[in-house]
Amino acid sequence: EGKQIHPFVFHNTRPFSEGLAAVKIGQKWGYLNTQGQIAIEPAFSQAQDFHEGKAVVREFLTGKLMYIDKSGAVLATTRFEKASDFNQNIAIAKDLDKKLFGFLNPQIQWQLQPKYADLLPFGTESFWLYKRELGAFMGLLNKNGHEITKPIYTTIEPFEAGIARVGKGKLWNMIDSTGKELLKHDCKELYHFEGNLCLARTEVGWGYLGRQGDWVIKPQFERATPFVHGFAEVMVAGARTMSYIDTLGHAVGKPADWYSLGDLNEYAPDSTTRYARITRQNMWGYWDKLRHKLFILPTYKRASAFCNGYAKVTDFRGNIRYISEQKQTLPALPNGVQWFDNERDNFKTIRKNNLYGFATLHDFVYSSPKYGYLGELNENRIPVAIYNLYGVADRQGKILLEPIYERVIDMGRGIFRVELNDRIGYWHKDHGWIWQPQK
Repeated sequence: EGKQIHPFVFHNTRPFSEGLAAVKIGQKWGYLNTQGQIAIEPAFSQAQDFHEGKAVVREFLTGKLMYIDKSGAVLATTRFEKASDFNQNIAIAKDLDKKLFGFLNPQIQWQLQPKYADLLPFGTESFWLYKRELGAFMGLLNKNGHEITKPIYTTIEPFEAGIARVGKGKLWNMIDSTGKELLKHDCKELYHFEGNLCLARTEVGWGYLGRQGDWVIKPQFERATPFVHGFAEVMVAGARTMSYIDTLGHAVGKPADWYSLGDLNEYAPDSTTRYARITRQNMWGYWDKLRHKLFILPTYKRASAFCNGYAKVTDFRGNIRYISEQKQTLPALPNGVQWFDNERDNFKTIRKNNLYGFATLHDFVYSSPKYGYLGELNENRIPVAIYNLYGVADRQGKILLEPIYERVIDMGRGIFRVELNDRIGYWHKDHGWIWQPQK
């Protein structure tokens, strides 16, 4: 409701999780509830967030880790050297005596006895990476603690559609979710799947693999690129130029005699963009790969790849504009204001005389450059600074929290931590002050 909820001085805090926030008073950590009451008295030298009703804390005197519940009760007498948060009823912990890792169940008992030198979550809740010796090769465990692969890999990448790339030094293979290797022979290079085809290189050359590990297009090319919208560039041995093939390996003609596609390796991070940059006589435009026809006539001095529906282009006068996939050109910026390169999707930073503002592409909301600092836009709120003092603005540039603070940190869920003269407070984007900075 925007009311201050606690009068205590907190020397450090963590975000709320499952209704409790870890707070530090003096040298010890405890937990605060959403009513502003101390729910668990400060007694720990370290306190983590609650997950699945349990939190990892460090005993103040011994420095050992243990688990507590939301009442503050210690769960089991076992102490650990390292301990993770619970996720789907499993936590990873390191035994104090054996110095090895295993799995814990919700009763803080060993579900998988500690026997691994290293044990790490692996991209999904269903698998864990394991090493039997530090610095050794790695393998995969499933959630039941069964080793689905032997520890023979130097690299194991996250699963994508049931397939993971695995490295054996300088060679590559891929496995399915049962740990089975799909390729009869390792490859020298192995790309990610684009659709149902994966670019790979053997001693023979480049080719394309299917999801069963079979060669859909056998290795035969000296150079090749991944497929994008059903087409790939390849070069056979002895050829001087690249040609195009479809997903069956059949040769197809170039998009147009006098157009040349930009380097396929320089597409925007969204590799499925349907528009390729093309050039003619040092002028850039775009080709529609899906319809196989010209999209925007080459009239620009420079052109970037489309990303999130927009591309940045520069005309021969040096003016920078954004164009959309609907062929709309966004309004020009005022004189002296420049686009400032960043990776903020459709929320772009602009600059003038070392001051920053922003503009949104999809509706072109413009906030003039007046800030010395811009943070990340989150839930339509962004930390800003004027003369090294920090506050919060909305996406229209309206100041919501006056920039008078030494530091403003976005804690997520609309909550900002503010610091002023060694005081700490918390402010909510919709409700205002949770508690004001306290000395």
